[in-house]
Amino acid sequence: MSQKVEIEFAASPSSEVLDALSKGLTDHSLGHVEKPGFSSVAWFHRDPEGNIDAGINGFLNWNWANVYNFWVAEPLRGQGVGKQLLSAFEEHAIAHGCDHIHLDTFTFQAPDLYEAWGYEQFATLENYPEGHARHFYRKKLCRT
Repeated sequence: MSQKVEIEFAASPSSEVLDALSKGLTDHSLGHVEKPGFSSVAWFHRDPEGNIDAGINGFLNWNWANVYNFWVAEPLRGQGVGKQLLSAFEEHAIAHGCDHIHLDTFTFQAPDLYEAWGYEQFATLENYPEGHARHFYRKKLCRT
């Protein structure tokens, strides 16, 4: 018979909780892979007042990179800021041994943009959120 285990809930988990989970997963993974994964990286742009108005963050995870958040404020769109951010992420990933990258986006965000940048859609979750879809993309990174 199993023992009842006390568990806690956190609507906004602290960095201590998130760090403990990440460390536990990394320690477990090291028994199966050569080096730790999930190295967090970010690039961003600030407006003249110092506010962040564009940025990208994600993870380098062994030979894969993952774009986690990518946002460009409306006034900056179409000016190449997004391309500079994504290019910086890809170049850094390549320099750190990644040969693939993946991300996800919603129908109301930028699927056409990723396809234009050479990303290939490999999965879709329909009605996520209701009336939209969540698209998953990947791309092979090329070393120059």
